[in-house]
Amino acid sequence: MSSPQYKQHEPVAIVGMGCRWPGGVRDSPGFWDFLRNKVDGWKEFDDPRFSTPGFHHPNSDRPGSFGMKGAFLSEEDARLFDHSFFGMTGLEVETLDPSQRKLLEVAYEAIENAGDTWSSVSGTRTGVFVGNFCLDHWMIQSRDWDNPR
Repeated sequence: MSSPQYKQHEPVAIVGMGCRWPGGVRDSPGFWDFLRNKVDGWKEFDDPRFSTPGFHHPNSDRPGSFGMKGAFLSEEDARLFDHSFFGMTGLEVETLDPSQRKLLEVAYEAIENAGDTWSSVSGTRTGVFVGNFCLDHWMIQSRDWDNPR
């Protein structure tokens, strides 16, 4: 069997970075400090984010309860989003997943961190590669299709 032939690709370079991580990390220097100092971003749920006493039980198999008391939570407030900066209306933002709000901010910061502007990368073969996950907001909105707010 012959070895597979791979098409030559241009090298990839990370030239800018934006991030939000648990533990209060908002930028790449903060991320490196977080790693160097071996900080743990886990924290207990707190009001008003979530009222743990009403749902926590040591036996997570108990119906209507869960066994965890905390998680790796971002300290960012997704409500503090300048929708006009991104050309969006307030109504659009009402149904926008909060993690998508942060994604827009972080993508902009990555471009800015690279020393570029939106207009300088518009129409180019520039990519912003994202690690993001969240399904809960979609599930909340899908409960009532007639009123997605």
